[in-house]
Amino acid sequence: MGPVTGVTAQRFANTIQLNWTNPTAADFMGTTVRFKTTSYPTGPTDGTFLVDKSNAPGTAEHLFTHWPGQGKRITMPVRSRRSFHCAPPALITVLVVPGDFDNDADVDQSDFGHLQNCMSGDGVAYIAACEGRRPRHRRGR
Repeated sequence: MGPVTGVTAQRFANTIQLNWTNPTAADFMGTTVRFKTTSYPTGPTDGTFLVDKSNAPGTAEHLFTHWPGQGKRITMPVRSRRSFHCAPPALITVLVVPGDFDNDADVDQSDFGHLQNCMSGDGVAYIAACEGRRPRHRRGR
């Protein structure tokens, strides 16, 4: 049995979506996904467990997961399995940059524009420190 193929990752504000295609081997049973933020996982049980998904051979899969912290490089091996035997992993690494709303691995003017747009408009509740001071009205003398 071979590994999963076509592994991609898409970052969103608070989640990562993993996509892959399962192998077409008849003995395929499912995939296991783990992650680490310090190095590549060294084996099928190394790293933090995310999911063990059962499915049919050759099917497309996706998984949404929260990202485990800001400014982290996350390595996720996606392993196909049969019984208790795992195929070699398909590794993908995702860099999570806080404030990177357009997912281009940096915080720039377009990210600031997005944040500014989110913090503007009717019905947006601001904390007191962001409202600024209101002018005091003097009573006439």
